[in-house]
Amino acid sequence: MNKVLPPRLSRYTSISALIDMLLNKRLFLSDPDYWKDKTDVHFLKEYAKGKKVRALCFFKNNETNLYWELYAKNGCMIENENHRWINKLTHKQGAKK
Repeated sequence: MNKVLPPRLSRYTSISALIDMLLNKRLFLSDPDYWKDKTDVHFLKEYAKGKKVRALCFFKNNETNLYWELYAKNGCMIENENHRWINKLTHKQGAKK
């Protein structure tokens, strides 16, 4: 019988960010002003309506070379079940999905 795996979210990041995450048991919310994907920056700023925001991006789909090139060149991909990431993040003050 085949076991159905729960939906997963992936995050592409640098090795140094992964080490920080593991050692300090935290996720880093980055400033969109420094993001490589300017389309994401544009839409997040439109959503924020002038407020200063920090964000953390995840992917639902399978990996592609573009993800590796943009987000984790010489880095890594971390993965977890959707509900575990979301439950951890949405219980923080000021967090939104």
